[in-house]
Amino acid sequence: CFGPLTALRREMFEAAGGFARLTHVLADDTELGHLTAEQGFRVAFAPLAVDTIVPETRLADLLQHELRWARTTRALRPLANLGQVFTFAQPLILVGFLATPSLWLGLMVGLVAALRAVLVGVIELKFGRAVTARSPTPWVLVHREFLCCGVWLAAFAGREIDWRGRRLAIAENARLVPDAIALDGHHPETRGRAMSSGVE
Repeated sequence: CFGPLTALRREMFEAAGGFARLTHVLADDTELGHLTAEQGFRVAFAPLAVDTIVPETRLADLLQHELRWARTTRALRPLANLGQVFTFAQPLILVGFLATPSLWLGLMVGLVAALRAVLVGVIELKFGRAVTARSPTPWVLVHREFLCCGVWLAAFAGREIDWRGRRLAIAENARLVPDAIALDGHHPETRGRAMSSGVE
């Protein structure tokens, strides 16, 4: 399930534990899909196409947002996350070309870039562009793959994420805890009582 596009019945949600079920969950949208299936219901696609607009206008904000997504994916589906390396055709071929330059690999780099541009162009013709898009396409978006690859690599450098100004850590079973708690080993409830009593 994908966050803002998820809808389910209230009685189903409450029967599964309600908001208490989602308190320390890393990906609440995914958990909503799980609790639906656990009760024997079917998760179905809506018969509508919904536009999703990325609101970030600064590169730093975009990278922070996508790093959170990447570390979420890594925690929830580690094997699938590793498999994403095969989706980075341009970076992989370019690394190969820089390691052992050859005419054949150079042509492959150009061919993959051209195919990527054609793909982006076809998608743009079929679905249009986001109303907030300002950069020219498809050539600028061709290089988006390098940004995605960099974010994917950065996801392996830690287990912390930033959520609306709060630093959180991804613990076992894809649960969220404040970063300081993850570092000192205290349980969230224990630390919460200590904080409320003025110990810290």
